[in-house]
This record gives sequence, C-alpha cells and structure tokens, in this order.
Amino acid sequence: MAEGFLHESKDTTIEEAGDGYFFALVSRSLFQQSSDNKSLFTMHDLVNDLATFVSGKFNVRMEGDYSGENASKMALRSLRFFTRLRSCALSYQRTCLGVNFFNLTKRVPHELLPLLKCLRVLSLSCYDNMTELPDSIGKLTHIRYLDLSFTSVQKLSDSICKLCNSQTLILSECKMLTALPSDMWKLISLRHLYTTGTKITEMPIQISQLKCIQMLTVFIVGKDALDASLGNKKYLKELVLEWKDANNFSESQKIKVLKFEHMAKWEEWVSENGGVAFRRLEVLYIKNCPELKGGLPVHYLPSLTKLEICECQQLVTPLPKTPAIGELELTNCKKMLLKELARGMKKLVLFGFEEAASIPEGMIESIDGLQELEISYCSLTSLRLPSTVLKTLDIMYCHSLKSLRLPSALKTINISFCYSLQFLRFPSTLKTLHISDCDSLQSLRLPSALETIHIGFL
Repeated sequence: MAEGFLHESKDTTIEEAGDGYFFALVSRSLFQQSSDNKSLFTMHDLVNDLATFVSGKFNVRMEGDYSGENASKMALRSLRFFTRLRSCALSYQRTCLGVNFFNLTKRVPHELLPLLKCLRVLSLSCYDNMTELPDSIGKLTHIRYLDLSFTSVQKLSDSICKLCNSQTLILSECKMLTALPSDMWKLISLRHLYTTGTKITEMPIQISQLKCIQMLTVFIVGKDALDASLGNKKYLKELVLEWKDANNFSESQKIKVLKFEHMAKWEEWVSENGGVAFRRLEVLYIKNCPELKGGLPVHYLPSLTKLEICECQQLVTPLPKTPAIGELELTNCKKMLLKELARGMKKLVLFGFEEAASIPEGMIESIDGLQELEISYCSLTSLRLPSTVLKTLDIMYCHSLKSLRLPSALKTINISFCYSLQFLRFPSTLKTLHISDCDSLQSLRLPSALETIHIGFL
C-alpha cells in the first residue's frame, strides 16, 4: 500500500485489495502461516533471498544487535553505521527498515532523514535512544508509512503534520508520548493511527477532519468526545475507545471492529438508534469495564461474528445472539451469561469462571454447531458434554474437575493441570490426544484410531 501498488475501486478499499493479493501469495506458498501464532506469517529463506535481490535497488535494511554495549562501543557502532549509510545511494531509496537499532546514538535520525528524499516507508521501531523526531521529517513528503513504535519519543515534531501523503502512523508503546500535534488534521491521507500503550490523554479536537481514517486503535474520549464526530467517519472500520470523563459516544455505520477497554465508570451501553448504526460490526471486544451491567444491543448487531468480553464482573444482560456469531470468548464474567448463547456458534472460550462448579444444564446442547470448546481456570467439578458435533476440546487448570464425559464425535483433546481428574473414557473417533500434569489419573484406555499421543507428568 505504501509503495502505491494498490488502488481503490468502487466496491474495494486499498486494504481489501491488499488482503486479496496477500492471501493469493499465501495460496502459492510465498508466505506460510506460523504454526505457533495463526496471526503471523513467515517467508521461506529462499523466497526472502529472492525478494531481497529483486528489491535491492529500492530498499535499504541495516540490522545488528547493539544492546548491552558501553558508550565507546556504541560510538564505534554508530560510526560504522554512518559509514555504511554514506556508501549507499540513499536519495533514491523508497523503504528503510531499522532492525535492532536499540542503543544507536541520537544522531541517527538527524543524519539519516535528510538523505532519504524519496522515502515512502520508514520504520524506526525499537530505537530506544530516540526521544524526538527532527524537524527534517517534514521534508519527506513522499512518506506513506511511518513506524515509531517502542521508541522513547516524548513529542512529535509539528513538521510531521506536513506529511500529507502519510497513510499509516504507528506510535504503539511509545510510553513517553503524552500528546499528538494539534495540526494532525492536516494528514489528509491518514488511514491507520496506532496509539496503544502511550500516555496520550486526549485526542486533538480537529481529528474529525481525517476523512480517510479506517483504524484508530485507541480513541481517548474526554469532554469533547462528540466534537470528534465519529459518526461522520464513513470509512472507519476499527476503533478502540478509552473513556476519561464522558459517558456517551457516536457511532459509525461502517465500523467492522470495535473495542471498549479500561472504562472504569461505564455502567450501561446507551447508543443511538437502538444500535442499528453498528449493522456492519463484525468483531466486538469489551475489556476491563468493571461497572458495566447491561444495555448491550442484543438484537442490533446482525453482522457480528466474534464477541470477546473480559473482566466485566457486573455484566448480567443477555449477550447478542445474532446468527452470524461464530466465536465467543468470556473471561472472568458471571455464570449467568452462559444461559442463552447463539445457536450457530462454532467456538466457545471460557476463562476464569471461579463461581461456576458446573456449566448450566442444556447450554452445550443448545449450541447446535459448536466445534471447538476451551475451558481454563474454572471451578468445574464435573463436565458432561453431550453427543454434539464438537471436534476439539481444550481443558486447562481446572483443578477441581473430577468427572468428564466426552462426546462421540471428538477428534482432538488437550487436557492439562487438572489435578483431580481420575478417569477418562475416550470416543473411538479420537485422533489426537495431549494430556499433561493430571496427577490423579488412574487409568487410560486409548482408542485404536489415535494418530498423535502425548502424555506427560512433572
């Protein structure tokens, strides 16, 4: 996107076009999904070498681990760094990725940026010694992607607001950053703004003029929250709200991902038009809202596919049950939320139900299409899973669990740290079995169809 290779159409955004190309490359094995983290993708060394060779004339990538070095070694490293820089034709470079800069001196941005006149992509992520950006950043008018995450930057130069072509600005985990420039509205092409993990206490009032914005990872809501006119952001697709002292919010008809986090005084969801304005919402996160009791738009989220609620101990309202919901994750919530769940759900994750000695009767049976069930840190003493289409079961750290009845169609079981569990009888369909640290197990009768077995005890 930053290189200008993607184009919008009437029905497709730049991001959607990029997703299409990316997954086409995945289908051709140029990228491979990580086995450890499904949200990450890796590139084979040979493909990486080919990409480096093809793009060599347009990109510069310098890396090295400089952490833990004393001042004299740092100075020597920096001298070598700048010597290498001057040997490159930097004025024509379009991409600069700083990898493992760590303790390079503060000189780097002051020396580096004036050399990169055609730059479109700049990443200074994890550059620990950088406390400010030089004013020369404003002269890099071609920049579309700027990553300053995990740096010590305390203030953004006002000249950054001259980057009118910038589409992505990443400030995540800039823990010393307390404010955004008041002229942020001049970034007329900005589509993605990441500010999670900063000390920013308020958004600039004129941020409402960012008409192209698609993602705000955190929106600090203060007394002037409504002036931000979130409802006018017709392209906004992802939003995180952090409340300060307001108790209302506007809605956007095109938001697809919405996150509410750390709202200590929020008691009830009060929305405009009964919640109809979120008709395209696909993913909803509500985390660490300890006073929230109810008001969720149960019947007005027709496109919702994933719902995650965490640390909302007072929430007693029914949960949305729209047919599209495929995944529900509940962490440290009340047991009564389990009484009525969406029938077509595919995946259910329960974490930290300390008050629940058992799952409400009929709950599992009511979810016709449930295929994955994860239960962790719950006080269950028994669990009876009827004959459903459930394929995968994960149970961890349920120390009081003594009795477990498994469904007949189960393919994969992972059970760990269930110290009181004594007996297990497995279905004949079982293919994969992982058991660890279930000290009270007395006997196991393994089905003949098993293909993968791991049994371990500390």
